[in-house]
Amino acid sequence: MRRIYRGRPWSWLVMALAVVVAGGCLQATAPRPAKAIENGQKEGNGLTPRAQLWLNNSALGGDRYVCSVTVVADRWLLGARHCFRFGTVEQHFVLSGSTKRGEGKRYRIVSVDFKHDLAIAETDSRDGRLDTMGAPYARLAPNKRVHMRQYGLVAGWGRTCDNCDPSPDLLSSSVKVNDNEDGLKDSAGGPAFKVRATRGSRIDEGDSGSGVLETDRAGSTIFGVVSQSFTQSSKPADAFISPVYDEPGCAAKNSCVHDWLLTKAHMKERPRDEPRRFAFRAMALGSSTTYGEKSSDGNGYRDVLDKGLQEIAERNGQDTGDLATKATTMNDTDDTPQVDMVGSVRVGRMADRDNEGWPGRTIHEIAEKAVCPVKLYQPNVVTLLAGGNDVMQNYEMDGAIGRLERLIRQIDGDAQNTMVLVAGVQPYPDAARNARGKAFNAQIPGLVDRLVESGVNAVYVDHGLGLSDISPDEIHPNDQGYAKLGAAFVKAADHANEQGLIPDTVEQDPDEVPDACGITDDGTGTGDGSSKLGKHWEDRNVIQAQQFPSSNRFWMVDVNKDGKAEYVTVDKDQNFRFWWNSGPSGKDWTPFVEGQNSYKPRPGAVGNQLRFGDVDGDGFPDCMVVDLTGTVDLHTWKADNPSGSRMCMQPRNNASVFSNGSEGALLNIDPSTKIRFADVTGGGREDYLLIKADGSTTAWYNRGFATSRQYVYLDWAPPQSISGALQNPREIRYADINGDKRADRILITAKGGARAWINEGAKGAGGTYRDIGKIADDGDLPPKDIQFADLDGDGKADFLRIGWTGVAHAWLNKLPFDYFDTFHP
Repeated sequence: MRRIYRGRPWSWLVMALAVVVAGGCLQATAPRPAKAIENGQKEGNGLTPRAQLWLNNSALGGDRYVCSVTVVADRWLLGARHCFRFGTVEQHFVLSGSTKRGEGKRYRIVSVDFKHDLAIAETDSRDGRLDTMGAPYARLAPNKRVHMRQYGLVAGWGRTCDNCDPSPDLLSSSVKVNDNEDGLKDSAGGPAFKVRATRGSRIDEGDSGSGVLETDRAGSTIFGVVSQSFTQSSKPADAFISPVYDEPGCAAKNSCVHDWLLTKAHMKERPRDEPRRFAFRAMALGSSTTYGEKSSDGNGYRDVLDKGLQEIAERNGQDTGDLATKATTMNDTDDTPQVDMVGSVRVGRMADRDNEGWPGRTIHEIAEKAVCPVKLYQPNVVTLLAGGNDVMQNYEMDGAIGRLERLIRQIDGDAQNTMVLVAGVQPYPDAARNARGKAFNAQIPGLVDRLVESGVNAVYVDHGLGLSDISPDEIHPNDQGYAKLGAAFVKAADHANEQGLIPDTVEQDPDEVPDACGITDDGTGTGDGSSKLGKHWEDRNVIQAQQFPSSNRFWMVDVNKDGKAEYVTVDKDQNFRFWWNSGPSGKDWTPFVEGQNSYKPRPGAVGNQLRFGDVDGDGFPDCMVVDLTGTVDLHTWKADNPSGSRMCMQPRNNASVFSNGSEGALLNIDPSTKIRFADVTGGGREDYLLIKADGSTTAWYNRGFATSRQYVYLDWAPPQSISGALQNPREIRYADINGDKRADRILITAKGGARAWINEGAKGAGGTYRDIGKIADDGDLPPKDIQFADLDGDGKADFLRIGWTGVAHAWLNKLPFDYFDTFHP
C-alpha cells in the first residue's frame, strides 16, 4: 500500500473578516460584500435548517448580510464567531423561513456565546420559534473525529464571483473531508479539519458560518462550521472547518465544545448506533479476473474479500461500540451481514455474488461498464483490477496508465464516498505479455501517489502473485492465486480502515432501483451449464428494462391469444399500459413494443385493485376491479371495437362473489389476503381465489355466465378450500407449470426458489394437488418479486423476477414432462 500524503495550504484567506483599505488608511469598518457558493446548486425550501445572519449598523450603511447560520433548536442557532465582529450583539438579527436572500421572518438576537470560532446565538423568545420551512433542527454529530472522505453540504447567500450580482437564492455545495490531522487551526486558533468542495464548486467569502451537514431521511446532522478558506487559481479551493467534536486534552484547557453545544445550544445528539445497514458496500470492478474466470467455485477472489471485510466490520463494532455493527458479534440470532457486495453481474457459488467483472474488456471498456453501477450502488470500497486485456491484446500500451487514471477519477467522481484499492495485473508465463504487464504495473504506484495528492482517495495494492499462482490457461489466477489476491485487498482495506481512510457508506434513497443498470446472472460461472435456479431453467436475463414509479403494479397477461404473456403495468390511479411480447430471439429477447388500450378507470380508482384474467372463456383478458367485500367490477373484451379499444371495454354487471357463491352475504376479506384469478379447474375460465397470509386458499369456481329470469350474472360456485395453512407461511402463486391447462400451486421459498404441487383435480372441479417438491433452486431473489407466466408460448409457466420498478428478469421453464411424475426433495 502506498503511503497517503496530504499537502498543506500555502496561504489562508479568512472569510468575511476582510477590512477595507481606503485613502491609504486601514479601516476596520464593514465586512466585504458576501459571496455565495460558486457553481453551487440552488437549495429547495425545507431541505436543511439554514438561516441568514444580518447586521444592522447605520455607521456601516444599514442592513447587510454577513454569514450563513444553522438552526439547531427552537430559538438557537450555530454559526461562526468571526461573523459577529462588526457590531454589537443587538445589532445582529436573523432572517429565517426562506431560501431567498433578504426574505423570511426577522428574529432579534439577545445573546451570543463563543468557543474557538464557533458561535451559539439565542433569539428573542417574543419572536417565537425559528421557522425552518419544515426541516428538522440540525442534530449534533457524535463526539468523534470526522472520517477522511466524509461528505457534507455547505451553503451560503451572496455574490458568486467578484464581479457578479448578489445571488437571490441559497446555493449549496457538496464537500468532502480531505484532511483530519491534528494541528490544523480555525480562524480563532482552535482545532480544525479541512474540506474540499466537489464537482467544480468553490467555497468563498460569505459562506463562513455555514454548518457542514450530513442529511438523511431523519434530517440533518452538523459536524462542523465553515471558518476560513484558502484559494489558488491552479488548485481546488479548500475550507477549514471548526469541528463540533472535542480535541484531545480539551478538558485541561477548558476548551471542550461537544457538551457545551448540547447544553448552551439545546442541541440533540444523533445516536452513535443510528442504523446503518452496511459497514461496507463493496464493488469488485475489472474484467475476467474480477469475474472469477478459472476459479473452481466461480467466486475468484471475491469470497475472500467478502469474508475479510466482514471481519473488519465486526472488529470495528467491538472497538467503537457501534451497536449496528456489534450485533453480529454479540447476538447469535442476528446474522445480518455488514458487507454488501454490489454490482450488475452475478456469478459464483458464494452467498453474495454481485460484482462488476466483465471478461474480455479493456480499461476503457470497463470504464463504460462502470458508469451506471458506480452511480447507482455508491460503493464505499472499490477493488479495481483492470488492464489485463490491454496487456494481452497489446492495446495502445503507451496510453494504458492514462486510461487507468481516467477510470479511477471517474469512479471518484461518480461515487460520493469511496476508497479505490488499485491492484496491478497478474504475471504471465508468456515473456512478451509479462514484460508489458510488468511495465504497466510499475507505473501504478506513482499514479496512485499523484491521485492522492490531487484529493482522490486511492490506495495501491501489491498482490505479490507469482507464476505458480497462474492457472494452466496462462492468463487467470488459479485458486491459490485468487486467495492471495483477495488477501492482498483485505490487507490493504484493513490498513486503510485503521487510518480512518474508508468513508462511511452513503445512505441510498429508498426509491432507488436495485437493478436499474440491468442484471447479468451467469449462475455458478463454473461452466457446468446450470443457472441459479437449476439446470431446467434457462436464464434469459433481463427481458424488460424500462422502469416505472414504485407505486405501479406489474402483471404478465396474454392479450392476443398467442400463448405468450404481455407485460402490463398499472399506475396508482388504475391506468394501465401494456407491451407486446414476441418471445425469445436466439440468445436475446425480441424487444417489447407498446400496444394501445382505451380503458378508463372510474374517478378515484386505486391501481392495486385491478386484476386481469379471462373470466368469460373467450381467450381474451378481462379487467376485474376487486375490493374486500367480494365485489368484482368486470369489463370484458369487446371484439367488435376497433383495434386498440377492445381490451376491457365491455362492462358486465353481476360478477361479484358472495358467501355462498353468486348469492349470500358480502364477504369480509382481511387486508393481508391476496385476491387472485387463476384457472384451477381447467374449465377455460379463471376462478376467484383468496390466498391468506398463512398460505391457505379458498376458491370460488367459475361456472360462466348464467341467466335466471332475464337476470344475467357470472355464476360462481360456493367457496371451497383448496389448500390448508402452511407451517411456515410463504408466498404462494397459482400457475400452470406442466402445460395441462390447470393452475398448479407454487410455493416461493425464503431465498427465492420454488416448490410445487401439481393440480390433479377433475376438470371443472379441482382441489386435488400432489406435492412434487422442489422445482427451482434458491435463486437469492426477493420472494415478493417472483411471478409465473408463459413467456415463450410452450404452454408452461416460466419464472420471472419483476422488481418494484418493473425491471423483469426471466428464466424459461425447461422442466421435462417426466419431472412432474416424481418427488424432488
